[in-house]
Amino acid sequence: MLKLLIMKKEDQYIRIKENSFEFCSLEKASVFSMDKLEEVQSKVKHLNKILKTVSISVLEINEYPLNQKKQ
Repeated sequence: MLKLLIMKKEDQYIRIKENSFEFCSLEKASVFSMDKLEEVQSKVKHLNKILKTVSISVLEINEYPLNQKKQ
């Protein structure tokens, strides 16, 4: 299982651009590896000055063959 960090404001995902951000779908959201937690926390601290309720979530990705039922 792969775990990634993602930023959200309520039910909206956040995509980080060079010096800005945008709300987007999950498919376009910025994701970070778990070892980037301090960097993500810093970004969230900055975003919360503007947006107030940005949080960090863990996105878990499981991989299995398409023809195999998930257990």
